[in-house]
Amino acid sequence: MRHRAISATVLGLTLSACWLGQIPYHDPAEVPTAADLAGSWGATAGALADFAAEGLSRYATAEAHRIDLRSDGTCSARTFFGASTNGYEVDLGMPCGWRVIPDLPLVELTVTTEAGEVYQQVYFIGEDDGALILYSHLSDPAAERYAELSRTPAVKPRRRTTRCS
Repeated sequence: MRHRAISATVLGLTLSACWLGQIPYHDPAEVPTAADLAGSWGATAGALADFAAEGLSRYATAEAHRIDLRSDGTCSARTFFGASTNGYEVDLGMPCGWRVIPDLPLVELTVTTEAGEVYQQVYFIGEDDGALILYSHLSDPAAERYAELSRTPAVKPRRRTTRCS
């Protein structure tokens, strides 16, 4: 049931954004493929400020947002899905998949919780000064607050060292 509520909210925000014309970025010159989008994505400084302005200060840090899109359609994500009023925290351990919806163009992420609940988040694909941006609305599109993601350098996992005595 919660899956439907979040999906309905996301769909409503997506359609509202189109009708209200509150689109912060240009459409990309060419619709990117999955291969174009594969890689690491992190929240922009503007997104972190918007999370704080929405009362989501817990998510207003760069560490709270990282999405790694793999070319095989799998992903790992740590972020916040949905609108500020009924969102869901996504953790790195949850199974994650993604796909490009080229006609719109959108990226759809799907995660499954340990309890088997499925959550989806759609990101518009935009372009800013030649760089791709993934973004979604945090609340009412007229508020112009966005969860924006830009490509980040790949971060190597920290190696754990164990001391033996």
